[in-house]
Amino acid sequence: MKLPVSLYQKVYDILEQHLAAEPWNRDDFIDYFVNHNGVEYRCCPALGFGGKFWNNAGKLYVSCYPEDETDERYCLIEEVNGLLQHILEDYLLHPQDVSW
Repeated sequence: MKLPVSLYQKVYDILEQHLAAEPWNRDDFIDYFVNHNGVEYRCCPALGFGGKFWNNAGKLYVSCYPEDETDERYCLIEEVNGLLQHILEDYLLHPQDVSW
């Protein structure tokens, strides 16, 4: 799903705040999804080596490798996926909003 730069900025804010995504990686992340139709991107160190963000099948979400899953990480994934779902729904309901 093609989404605007501003939405990916908000996504990366969430990844930085909740999953320790590195600030220096923001531009590459946004470029990958906006200009190269990216689907997955490893950028969530708080979820272990396999911590990834996905834009797949009309959904935005994060995940980790099953062997890296812990109760704490499961809770983080659930929290962040709820936030990602909220901003995607907000965008889809109000794409003309100037904040996008």
